[in-house]
Amino acid sequence: MKKITKYNNGLTLVYYEMPDVRSAAIGVFVKTGSVNENAKNNGISHFVEHTMFKGTKKRSAFDIVAETDGMGAAINAYTSKTATCYYIQCVDSDFEKSADILSDIFFDSVFPDEELEREKGVILEEIAMCNDTPDDLSYEIATTAFYKGHALSRPILGTKSNVSGFSRDDILKYVGERYTSDNVVISVAGHVCFDKVYDVIGNKFALKFGSAVCGKNKIPFPATQSVYVKKFKKIEQGNVNVLFPSVSYDEPLFNATRIFNSVFGYGMSSRLYQNIRERSGLAYSVYSYLSPYEFTGHSMIYIGTNVANVEKALVAVSSEIDEVRKNGITEEEFSRGKAQIKSGLVFGLESSVGVMNLLGKHAVRTGELADIDALVADIDAVTSADVAEAIAVNFKKENAAVGYVGPKIDKNLLDILKNQ
Repeated sequence: MKKITKYNNGLTLVYYEMPDVRSAAIGVFVKTGSVNENAKNNGISHFVEHTMFKGTKKRSAFDIVAETDGMGAAINAYTSKTATCYYIQCVDSDFEKSADILSDIFFDSVFPDEELEREKGVILEEIAMCNDTPDDLSYEIATTAFYKGHALSRPILGTKSNVSGFSRDDILKYVGERYTSDNVVISVAGHVCFDKVYDVIGNKFALKFGSAVCGKNKIPFPATQSVYVKKFKKIEQGNVNVLFPSVSYDEPLFNATRIFNSVFGYGMSSRLYQNIRERSGLAYSVYSYLSPYEFTGHSMIYIGTNVANVEKALVAVSSEIDEVRKNGITEEEFSRGKAQIKSGLVFGLESSVGVMNLLGKHAVRTGELADIDALVADIDAVTSADVAEAIAVNFKKENAAVGYVGPKIDKNLLDILKNQ
């Protein structure tokens, strides 16, 4: 059984019964992330996610994790550009207890000042770790420049000055504005019947929301910038991130683009891996990746190599782009790419937490129940002609942005990419 329903106050529940497992997963998805912030409070979505675990009116921070561990359950959370999620995976008999813990931290976190100060230190260390991780940093500076002036340019972690200045009042204000019933999806998957889920979520969540509504989720389509940004560091390796405009996740060419990306740069059989690393030895790490959103998307190519090979590797990648845009992919590559995308979806559906994540993300993005059979069928329906069309709208070098982190180099990497 699968179902999507709304309570009277607008809270959405998505449910998927998995009778062949003995676990259950509950995810509380809030449609809020760095795209819903501004320059002054950038990073607060992630900060709230961290501080939700620092104690409630009836549980200390230790009680939360000790009670969860005592059930053998797993509790966690994450923040993205567009959503925040809190979730627990447990054995089926502990579903109600797990829902009670999530409800407690969601509605009754007290955000004690001493814990907030400690957590600021943790997040500042996380920001520092990102700055010390050159592949992450090259992507961050490229994204910031690529989407300059748009909400997508803001980093999920925020800035050091913002994080250092957040107060308890800032948290309560943001939670009051964004953590509203109309802006939340509860996703449940596993070995637990719908009637019980509906009652438990109704009592633990639906009845606890106030009357506030959000209604502030419309994000404008971004104009992107073709720029070169760099940050020189005294390290051994050069790290290059190349961003291109691509499709959103609800566009007709989305699955065709995924198949193309799989063939071109995802996995050890991809063209980038085989031609740039295996045959030419020009890079230790080279791959491509898609980041689709509700209103736009981008594709990315990463190259990690010795600084002496940065230019050669980028020229080789540029040649691979020209080749695939001119001649397309083979039927064998097409079949392999389709199989990889389909198997990735299917493998993710073998656990309750995987299904919970799929349902929750889909409902937050679309307001609809994910039809898993239809998702598989949509992948099967993609044709070679669809992929050819997807290739035509991806990896347009004239629209690219390049971010570089590594030892000093004198040449403009964007010019090298475009002029190859």
